[in-house]
Amino acid sequence: MNSYIVVENNNQFINNNYDNNYYNYENKELKLLNLNNVHLFDEDLINNVIMKKINKRFKIILEFIANIYDDDSEGTTPLMQALTETEKFKRELINKERAFLKKEHLELIDKKIKLIENELKEKIYFINLRQRQQEAMVNYMQNDYQEEYDNEYHGKAR
Repeated sequence: MNSYIVVENNNQFINNNYDNNYYNYENKELKLLNLNNVHLFDEDLINNVIMKKINKRFKIILEFIANIYDDDSEGTTPLMQALTETEKFKRELINKERAFLKKEHLELIDKKIKLIENELKEKIYFINLRQRQQEAMVNYMQNDYQEEYDNEYHGKAR
């Protein structure tokens, strides 16, 4: 493990080692200490911090999905929002944290995201299918009613 010298300079902490392989950690609690951010260098610590952040985000996404999953009266709009949020999370993960995570954690996260995406896409598909079937049934009933009306009141054309 490398050692780093930290020097206070105008309320900023500077790493004198100039190692560019660090994770910029920002948190609300750091603001209470008058720190804007902290650079983490230990790979295990970085991995633990990122996994905690990712698990918190997963929890938020899953709570959102749980609140809308059983209520399909609004159609697919809330599910599409959840799918968009999941894809946004996936892109953020690829762009920001992927370089710092261990391979086994990346594979686990990818599996979780794919599972959520597939479940949402399947639910959206079935809601759309049911809506199309209902529309087809309504159209059939309207056409059938119109035929009966035409036959009963107007008689058959000769």
